[in-house]
Amino acid sequence: MFRQIYNKILSHPIIVLAILQLLIVLVVFSHVILEPNAYMFTNTYDGLKNYFTFTQFIAQDPSAYSPWHFTQMNYPFGEYVFFTDNTPLLAMPLKWINTYLFSIEAHSVAIHNYFFLLNIWLTPILFFKLIHPYANKRVFLALFLAIAFSWINPQILKLSYGVYNLSLSILLLILLLLLRKIYIYWLEPKQKDFITITASIFALIVISAFAHIYYIPLIALPLGVFVMSVFLQEGIRTKNYQWKPVIGFVLTALIGGISFYLLTQYIDQYAALRNSTAQGFNWSEWKFVPEAILTPYTFNDLFPLIRSCKSPSEISNESSGFWGNFTWAVLFLCFLYVLFQRVKGNLSFKSLFERIRKNTFISSLLFTVLFSYAAASGTYIKLCIIPLSFDNIISPFYFLYEHIDLITQFRCLGRFSWMGFWMVSLMACILFFKLLVGLEVKNRTLRFIAGLCLIFILGWDTFNAMVYQSKVHQVNVFEESLLEEKFKVLNELADFTAYQAIYTIPAVQVGSENYDITIDDQDGWTRFWMQLSAYSKLPLFNCKMSRTAENQARAQVDLLLEKRVPDLILDELNELPVLVVYSPEYEENFNLKVLDYARPAAEKGSQIIKAFQMDTILVENNIYYLSWDIKNQN
Repeated sequence: MFRQIYNKILSHPIIVLAILQLLIVLVVFSHVILEPNAYMFTNTYDGLKNYFTFTQFIAQDPSAYSPWHFTQMNYPFGEYVFFTDNTPLLAMPLKWINTYLFSIEAHSVAIHNYFFLLNIWLTPILFFKLIHPYANKRVFLALFLAIAFSWINPQILKLSYGVYNLSLSILLLILLLLLRKIYIYWLEPKQKDFITITASIFALIVISAFAHIYYIPLIALPLGVFVMSVFLQEGIRTKNYQWKPVIGFVLTALIGGISFYLLTQYIDQYAALRNSTAQGFNWSEWKFVPEAILTPYTFNDLFPLIRSCKSPSEISNESSGFWGNFTWAVLFLCFLYVLFQRVKGNLSFKSLFERIRKNTFISSLLFTVLFSYAAASGTYIKLCIIPLSFDNIISPFYFLYEHIDLITQFRCLGRFSWMGFWMVSLMACILFFKLLVGLEVKNRTLRFIAGLCLIFILGWDTFNAMVYQSKVHQVNVFEESLLEEKFKVLNELADFTAYQAIYTIPAVQVGSENYDITIDDQDGWTRFWMQLSAYSKLPLFNCKMSRTAENQARAQVDLLLEKRVPDLILDELNELPVLVVYSPEYEENFNLKVLDYARPAAEKGSQIIKAFQMDTILVENNIYYLSWDIKNQN
């Protein structure tokens, strides 16, 4: 009986894996799954904003500008969906369904949550397909490794950080599977495979970009490095340089990226107004810190054999990329094994390096890992073990970023390390299986002990990650009954349909990438005015998005500084008054860093209340609600 069960599992491991991962997801995210509309992965800062832009885009009335136009922020200009972090890949079809078929806006948070949990469910299936060929019939171990790495990768952490569309690890794993197909094609070129791969690359680039524009360089860079590495190594080895796949695969990726860029330029009526550069490129908080590969996360109970000189709290969110105790233990044991074989005379370092060099797939992965981490580390590197920084000349951006403005738009460089992490994880699994094979020949008892210890270490890290993720849920602050209770007094006194928009003091202006005219937001205040907007269906003058046109942002700030509505804003308004919401507490306690130009707008914005002679409607919980006849009181 047991033999039959075992054979069934061997013949259908993907089905078994899918069932196991589904059960784990059900346990870890039980609250989110059982009450999907009652919870958010996070309801603070960018996490809350990304739920707001997603849910309100689906719920808003169709925009007069375009189906792609988001109207609920940056009033009266709005913004295009690509620059709102609301996952157009999901938001656009849901918006169409809500507008033309049937209402789903009440369930948009639930759909959002299930969509990103689906990614977690699919991740081990794709990773299993990567490692299974190296498992040497150790299917159960391969299943365990696949599940484990679906929980300890840095992308899954984006759920708690609030950038949900960057948690889609399946996109990078699909790329890894494509890289293996590219390598196989190089050894045995077939026209059918060439067409399949090029079509897959194009589809992956475009679909990924609809999830988040960042995926274009995150996919294109490792793809280009890998293809060039295989091209050179196989060319040198066989004296036959195959230009067709180089041109075909790289050009396809380029065409995919350019096609998406041209689409956004065609749709985006504000394209000519946006800055070509973005401030913050090379900022230390947004690039990868090399020590992160050794620095465990705050929720890890185990620590690496070699400890970093940085603590977990010193590693920023964008730098998160701990390789995991399993990977470091495998590398350590493999080093001891090689050293032992070298001492016994069974292996020389020269023959080992020659073996790696001849394995073009692995050596190309190593080159890609190197360039991925180099790109993620910025144009200069500072290590904590030495007091000096040095130029990172192997970064693909080192000679380009000062000459190509577009590069600076991808300023969160740390994200380029994710592909490096997945490749290192793949190679760690390959080494693990090879280590077990090598030890089996020498000493089966030692193989059992080593394998058991490594599995225990990986299991411990995975359990820590699962416990952490089980706590990654917070109350859905846009839930209808919660909003009804919060604003019931206001609803009795204010007819929201009599207003055209909401203006808040303190105001928020984030996203133009010009920090001189940036006013950051306070979390509690942001939650309040987003809730009010969601409840009233009124758009916000406030802006908390990305790549907003600078002239629009400057006009919003100048309104507060000059106590006059700029023509750029005034020309877009209708005759209805504006509902002004003022919090003396948040204005008085405003302590965020704002540069000199915009500081008075943040700290003394309430002066416009008197300047424009606004009428008070209601004072509730020390929050003033006022009516502003913006067309005539200017």
